[in-house]
Amino acid sequence: MSLNLFVHAIKNKECYEFFTGKGKYFLLNRDTGEHSYMLMINSHVSFYFSRFGGNVNEFRENFSNYIEMSNPGDINDVNALLRNIWCVLDCEKEGNIPINLLANSTADKIYEQLYDFFCMSKLNCIDSLEELKNYKVYFDRIEANEFSKLLKSVIE
Repeated sequence: MSLNLFVHAIKNKECYEFFTGKGKYFLLNRDTGEHSYMLMINSHVSFYFSRFGGNVNEFRENFSNYIEMSNPGDINDVNALLRNIWCVLDCEKEGNIPINLLANSTADKIYEQLYDFFCMSKLNCIDSLEELKNYKVYFDRIEANEFSKLLKSVIE
């Protein structure tokens, strides 16, 4: 296995597993007993860029594939996607990964995919609307991100 789990996931087409913390990509959060999304993004994705010559387009392509593989009717996938977005935004804010990694504007492919995904989840997953409302509060705390607007438009 490569030294970087994200590089390994890309090579093996396992980005869904990486972003959801399945199998060998599970990283224990000792405080909650759950998968540590923040540690995965802050360590493996940030090192992908800083130490492994990471490419923004390659990251975006693999994140896009992760969205496509996620099920909008499954609250676990909805929650994992929201957590990953939050972690990416937080790491951007801290300067650990490139800015606007997921979307530059509302016309961006990933933004459109996420909008479609969350609209479908709102229709197909009974607990999704409450989860979206909860995360909107967090996204509102990070300045200049498009995802607070995205969630607002889905919720209304």
